[in-house]
Amino acid sequence: MLERNMPLDFYISISISDDKLTAHLLINNADGDFQVTAGQLEELIQKNHIVHGINRPFLAQIAANPKPFYHQKVAIATGTKAIEGQSGYIKFI
Repeated sequence: MLERNMPLDFYISISISDDKLTAHLLINNADGDFQVTAGQLEELIQKNHIVHGINRPFLAQIAANPKPFYHQKVAIATGTKAIEGQSGYIKFI
């Protein structure tokens, strides 16, 4: 059984995809008694500067029963891809 006084990021790691559009969560170092709340997960996500596209219902599902997610990298947030803009111009009247 693991020590319970370890910080949450000892058990859970957050990673960002190369294109910076997807955040993943991975639960490692956890035993069968590991528990986490959705609020703790959100706090850890914010600590990793993830603020957009967070799948809060999925976080609640992980918090309710984390065991099925042990050692599985799961997407917890998806960003919005940038849209190609239009160059500015001057219109003479």
